[in-house]
Amino acid sequence: MDASVWGGDPKDPQFIAGQLRLLDINIQEAKQALKGGDNGQSSWCQSPVDEDVFEPSLPPTLSFHLSVYEAGLLLEVRTLEPVNGARQHSNLSFREQLAVALGGQRPPLHDKADETFTYKGQEVKVKEKVRVESQDPSLMAALVKLNALERTVNLALKALDIVMGKDSD
Repeated sequence: MDASVWGGDPKDPQFIAGQLRLLDINIQEAKQALKGGDNGQSSWCQSPVDEDVFEPSLPPTLSFHLSVYEAGLLLEVRTLEPVNGARQHSNLSFREQLAVALGGQRPPLHDKADETFTYKGQEVKVKEKVRVESQDPSLMAALVKLNALERTVNLALKALDIVMGKDSD
């Protein structure tokens, strides 16, 4: 319930306590949004970027996913290959194969190399994955401010409980 819609007596301690609890819930939700959820592990394939975002459009074998994680921006770009289709080679994969054939080190595999995903209605495997994290000072400052506001609301709730004669933990 939105605090601005529901009215009550601003001098009633029960009303004030309810509004402070509602504010605390909203703060918790905002903090969770800034921290991010599951680190984007499954959402990249469930909600692909709209094809009209880039001009020219991204190739169908490329996944672009941008999200908020730990008050920073997280970009993940994946090259995909169809599970049932013939393996497609790019210049990069050919170069890597040549380097390995000539005795170079094998590139490290990513964490989801053996899994199959459904991306845009097609079964795919992640061939290569690039992950870039960038801490955003504005998001970090917002998280710090939310933490301070959460402490203030909790102190106000404790003080109100004391004034109302409730047992404090």
